[in-house]
Amino acid sequence: MPVEGLAPVGSRGAAAHLPRLVNTPDRPGVFTKRGRCAGPGRARRSRVGGVSGTVDEYMSGLEHSRKDEIEELRRVILDASPELVEHIKWNAPSYQIDGDDRITMRLKPGDRVELVLHRGAGKRTDAFEFVDPVGLVEWKTNDRGVVAFAAGDVGRLAGDVTTLVVAWMAPTR
Repeated sequence: MPVEGLAPVGSRGAAAHLPRLVNTPDRPGVFTKRGRCAGPGRARRSRVGGVSGTVDEYMSGLEHSRKDEIEELRRVILDASPELVEHIKWNAPSYQIDGDDRITMRLKPGDRVELVLHRGAGKRTDAFEFVDPVGLVEWKTNDRGVVAFAAGDVGRLAGDVTTLVVAWMAPTR
């Protein structure tokens, strides 16, 4: 059934300037901009290396000396804020809210495990202030910070990470 305002697949006609809308399989008839899933909370579809897949599929193929810690960090982040949508960005798990990336893991080079707190890919010039409630973040700019985890830190700092994630989501919406 045609949907008003959508161009046929492959069309480059007058509707080419419209956002690409995708019918989500978990909610037939519900369309979202740029293929973002409209499903509840933890939709995990993403593009990995040019092939559609899930974050779980990405993780199953990941060769990383701290893979167990990465899995634990994923659980901590998703449990902290059920509104987050997990996908792959920068070849690592990343977390969106309202369709915008807010937290991205950095897993390379080497055996690093870091969280990058940000307000999207572009440079922002609007006023923004955030006070880290647990003191884990090393700030690169006023709205981009990094939390670096030494081996064994993820489990020990899980409560602090939860507090940080909850605090970060409110002002970045």
